[in-house]
Amino acid sequence: MKLTAKQKEQLSRPRPFLFLAVLGVFGLPWVVLFWSGVQARQQQAQMAVEANTFFAQFPTYQRNAAARQFDQMAADLGFIPNDPSSLFFRVRPEAERAYQTIEETLSEFLRQQAAKVSGPLDSPPPVLSTYLNAHREAIAAAQSQILESEAPRWEMDFERMSELNYPFPGFVNVFNLQKLLLLAAIDHSHQGRQDEMLTALEASWRLNQAIAQRPDLVSQMLVSVVSEQQAGVLRHLENVPAIWQTRLTQQSQRPSVIAGLQFDAWLQYQISQRSLLRLIQRPGAMTDLEKLLATLSYWFSPAYGLELTAIDTTRTAHRALDQLTPLDICATPLPIAELILSQEKTAWWNSATAISPVVVAQRWRAAGDRALTLELTQKVLQAKQLSQSGQWPNQLPNLASEVCPEERWIYERTDDNTITLSLSAQRMPAPAVPFSYQSSGK
Repeated sequence: MKLTAKQKEQLSRPRPFLFLAVLGVFGLPWVVLFWSGVQARQQQAQMAVEANTFFAQFPTYQRNAAARQFDQMAADLGFIPNDPSSLFFRVRPEAERAYQTIEETLSEFLRQQAAKVSGPLDSPPPVLSTYLNAHREAIAAAQSQILESEAPRWEMDFERMSELNYPFPGFVNVFNLQKLLLLAAIDHSHQGRQDEMLTALEASWRLNQAIAQRPDLVSQMLVSVVSEQQAGVLRHLENVPAIWQTRLTQQSQRPSVIAGLQFDAWLQYQISQRSLLRLIQRPGAMTDLEKLLATLSYWFSPAYGLELTAIDTTRTAHRALDQLTPLDICATPLPIAELILSQEKTAWWNSATAISPVVVAQRWRAAGDRALTLELTQKVLQAKQLSQSGQWPNQLPNLASEVCPEERWIYERTDDNTITLSLSAQRMPAPAVPFSYQSSGK
């Protein structure tokens, strides 16, 4: 079919809308990349200030001599050092096998003691007594090291911690030795060795305080778990010095796990920064072609999209964690905490997961429960200190709960000189740690 002259004229006319459409298809991605770069650089500068302000509150230091000595003594007991790549410590294979044979029994025994609601503590089963007798000298040496030297400090360097291959301390050796110190304290108690019992508990406390200075989540969770075990032992001992009441009160009021989660959120952002900066080249002393490519990378790099994702994910995580801080652990059921956390969502274009509401809520709940059991133990020790001539006091002062401001501890003494201490709130589901204590008549 032949076109008429008029049709040919119409086809030859410029079509601005078609031109703009084609230009938009090919130009829009570049506009998006440019816009992403501008936004990312602006927000990254603000995030850098916030991150530096956050990390500035924590001191940096290198591993000290006490930490090296601790790792060596722990290696003699069969525990791996805190730097798995270290070639300076050789774990004794026979000691490692000996501990592995009793580890499950030891953990279960301490769990049972921490869960007891009335005393006295059980005596260690034969397999644990045998192990304790065989390794008493090595445990005593580690105990003396903790008590007589400065507190062990493992490396705290935020620059290095931001590296992908940084060997984070796992503190497995610390946790294992903590369990042995508490086992030794229980054994000393049953043998009537009061001074030795208190010495083992003092070493356990000092070691836990050394880890408590670290802000990372692994350290703070370790401190929380060990504090619960310490409290489980202390509740059922007699003649515990009054200083322990102050220690337990201070420990119960520390928001350790939430602080650890906040630290890890910032650290993950710093790690992502190191990875992304490698993808963005900045113009410098280069050839003309290299400089052109670097300039295009700087202004139009797809890595800026990843940067915006990391920023949005980090901010969402902190918003969610901030929601937990004012919540009352006794007045907020676990499903409600999960719902509150789940409402903090990343931007519509960000498919990354900022936090797991279920996991974070469970950690928050467990940390709160442990704080309450420390508070219970402080009240029990207070009652024991006030008891005179074999008689429990008629009442206890300051029974309001600091952990749960709307609740209080109920202290009751019966005619047969039996006391009970319990939390006024009913916890659902039932906690893994006790919120009550009962003692038979003296």
